[in-house]
Amino acid sequence: MFLIYMRGDMGISTLIIFIVIVLIATVAAIVLLNAANSLKNQAQITQQESQAKFSRRFEILSIYGFVDENANSPTYNRIRYLRITARIPPGGEYVDLRDTVLEFATENVVKTATFIDAGDADNNTLGDPCEKTDQKVWEIITTGVWIQLGKEDAYYLFNNGDYYTVAWVLCNGEKDDRMVFPGQLINIYYAPPDGLLPDEHVRISLIVNNGGRTEAEFTVPDVFQGSVVKLYPP
Repeated sequence: MFLIYMRGDMGISTLIIFIVIVLIATVAAIVLLNAANSLKNQAQITQQESQAKFSRRFEILSIYGFVDENANSPTYNRIRYLRITARIPPGGEYVDLRDTVLEFATENVVKTATFIDAGDADNNTLGDPCEKTDQKVWEIITTGVWIQLGKEDAYYLFNNGDYYTVAWVLCNGEKDDRMVFPGQLINIYYAPPDGLLPDEHVRISLIVNNGGRTEAEFTVPDVFQGSVVKLYPP
């Protein structure tokens, strides 16, 4: 009888051990499955972020500098304004200028500029981007007529490198005066603080929030040939 009881106890113990092993294996499988799903979701998020960084960004095509020829100006014989021609690269998505900053960097200065809209001579909004031609925006830059912050404040802050503004060169497809869509071509105007001297090394970055970063670097020529100087690409 003792042998029978002992065998019965051993059978029950074996069954308990087996059940415990099954439970442990089940829990381990659930943990592994959850970990795999977590890794999968993280990979999808990373892929989406990477796609956003690729699709929501600018491509810088060229940069020109405009020399200040006013002998009474503190930036005389320096590059006073930059014109950065940019577009959305093929396959990209629209970019909101309000979510885009321009970073200007030299060896001694780093400035971050945000977008400011421009107005006409009557202080009215140029709502249609097709109306924001190079000629009109250039007049606004040089005369200081703005629709935001008031004329004097905006003029000062723009020329101090705190803001950039935009003109549309190629305006087709969808239209929004604060959005740039694929197929459109824009000129970004920026005034480096105190102007640019010959031989200065400059880095321009266009940074889109939740998007990509595009950079262009150049060195200002030691001699200016005319009032408009090509800076990028070399």
